[in-house]
Amino acid sequence: DTSNVVVINKNNKPFTMRDGQYINGVKNVQIVNTTEIGEKAFAHNNLVIISIQEGAKKICKYAFIFCGNLESVYLPNSINEIEIKAFY
Repeated sequence: DTSNVVVINKNNKPFTMRDGQYINGVKNVQIVNTTEIGEKAFAHNNLVIISIQEGAKKICKYAFIFCGNLESVYLPNSINEIEIKAFY
């Protein structure tokens, strides 16, 4: 079901930023056109599915911390670094 999918990239910012974090009620996120997912970028969200597209290289610490509803994470082969507690 793609009706509740939000595509996040540097040119499309549908999420609201608060204290350096993306805040939104969506549950399925595709992250494209980025090489790094920043510290606490999606912390404290109700995300269920995360799909990170090819080209991303790094997931910073605490990027998805306290995403307790998370069920699936799709990582590309291009990821070469996942920092501490990125998915805690």
